[in-house]
Amino acid sequence: MGTYSPVILISWLMDYTISGYDPRWFHGVNLAWHCLNSLFVFYLVGNWFNNRSIGFITALLFAIHPMNVEPVAWVTGRKDLVFSGFLLLSLYAYHHYVVGKRNSFHYSLSLLLFVLAVFAKAVAVVLPLILLLLDYFIYQKKLSVTLLLEKVPFFLLSLVGGIWAIIAQSDGGAIDSATEIPRWSVPFLFSYRLCLYLLKSVYPIQLSNYYPFDHMLQDGLPWYVFGSIGLVTILLVLFWLYGRKNRTVLFGIGFFLVGLLPVMQLIPLGSSLVADRYVYLPYIGLSVILASLGSKFLEGDRSVYAKNIFNGLVLIWVFLLAVRSHTQAKVWSNDGTLWSNFLNMYPNCDMGYGKLGI
Repeated sequence: MGTYSPVILISWLMDYTISGYDPRWFHGVNLAWHCLNSLFVFYLVGNWFNNRSIGFITALLFAIHPMNVEPVAWVTGRKDLVFSGFLLLSLYAYHHYVVGKRNSFHYSLSLLLFVLAVFAKAVAVVLPLILLLLDYFIYQKKLSVTLLLEKVPFFLLSLVGGIWAIIAQSDGGAIDSATEIPRWSVPFLFSYRLCLYLLKSVYPIQLSNYYPFDHMLQDGLPWYVFGSIGLVTILLVLFWLYGRKNRTVLFGIGFFLVGLLPVMQLIPLGSSLVADRYVYLPYIGLSVILASLGSKFLEGDRSVYAKNIFNGLVLIWVFLLAVRSHTQAKVWSNDGTLWSNFLNMYPNCDMGYGKLGI
C-alpha cells in the first residue's frame, strides 16, 4: 500500500514472462534470493571480522530463523529479499573500497547497488548510517570531516528516497489510516515493539502475518506497554556497559536499531503493531553478537566439558529454530491456514473471519 518499487515490478514481470502465473516459479525465485542473501551474509560478516566461524554462524541463524519465513513464503515479501540483497552487496563493495586502495570503482559500485536497494524498498535509506557504524566499530576509523564528506552522495540518495517513500505512503493512505494513534503513545509503542523483536529473536513463538493493536488503543495501553520503556532502558544500558569492552556488541546492537529505524512507526503507518519481515535485515546485527560471543566463549580458557555443554545447547536451539521455521512455512500454505493461524492468536479480531469468509 502506497509504495513504488520498480526493481520488484521488473522482477515480477520477468517471472511472469518466464512462467506465466505458475506460483512455483514465484516462490522458487524468493527462495533463491534468500539462499543468495545467506551466502552474502556469510562472506560479508566473515570479511568484517576476518573470522569465517562468525560469518558461518551469523549466516546460519539468518538462513533458518522463523521470523524470516514471511518474506520468503510470501511472494510480496520479495521486496525485503531484494533490497537486503542489494544492500548487502553494496556493503561488500564498500568493504573492498575501504580495505583496498579506496579506488573509485568499488565506491561507485557501492553507490549503484545502494540505488537498486532503494528502488527495491525505500527502507534501504538506512545504509549511510550502517556505513558510519562500520567505519567506527569495524574499520576503527575516527569520525572526521573527510569521512563524513565521503558519505554525502549516500546521504543525499537517502534523503531523496526517504521523502519519496513518505509521499508514496501518504498518497496510498497509509499515513491517514494511522492518524487515530495518539502522539503521546508513540514512544511507548516504540519501546514495546523493540521488546517484541528482541524476544522473538531468541524465542520466536506466536508468529502471525498480522499483529493488530486496535484493542490497545480502544481499551487503553496495558501496563506492560508502559513498562517496556523501563526494560528497554535497562537493556540498552547493559549493552553499553558490556559493549565498552567489546565493540562487536555495540556494532551489532547499532546495526539492529538502525535497520529497524524506518519501520518503528515514529511516523505512524498502517494498523499492524509489528511485522516479521521487518527484521529480515536487522536481525543480522543480533546474530553477529551471538556468533561473536559464542566464538569468544569457545576460544577462551574453558574446560572441554563446558565447551561440549555449550555446543550441545547451541545445537538444540538451532534445531528448534529450524523446526519452528518448518512449522511456520506450513502456515503460509494457503489463505485458510494463514488466517486460521491468525484467528488462533486473535479470536476477537473481525478481520480474520472476513478473510476466511465466515
